[in-house]
Amino acid sequence: MSAAVAAPNRHRFALTRRQLRDRVTHLKTLLARTRDQAAHDAAQADRDLQAAHEANHVLRARLAAADELIRNQQQQLHAQGVDLSVTRKQLQAAEAMGRRVGDDLRAAQAALANHNRVDVPPMVRDTSDALDQPTVPVPVMTLHAALGRTA
Repeated sequence: MSAAVAAPNRHRFALTRRQLRDRVTHLKTLLARTRDQAAHDAAQADRDLQAAHEANHVLRARLAAADELIRNQQQQLHAQGVDLSVTRKQLQAAEAMGRRVGDDLRAAQAALANHNRVDVPPMVRDTSDALDQPTVPVPVMTLHAALGRTA
């Protein structure tokens, strides 16, 4: 290509002074907005960080209070554990004594039953159970009659 043909294309993208000034002003405005937004974002990040620090302090205080409560409860349980072990030993002793008394009571009841026992010879004993014998006639009917149907 010749230089004469290339020259008009070169000027096609050239900007006037006013266009350049407008473009620079626009870019400065964008830069100022970006700086303002960055400052706003940084301030918001600082506020969020401060809120996170405060929440962290509150959380640590709550955790410390919970740890203190757990320590107090563990100390109370430990103190009660001694009392519970004494009570457990007392209960075990009472249970053993109850077993001995229960065994003695059962032996005394068996001795009393043997003492009051009337020996009946086997020939005189009634082997039929009166509860197994029906005392009234048992009605017999079909299922249809019981349901009230006529088939």
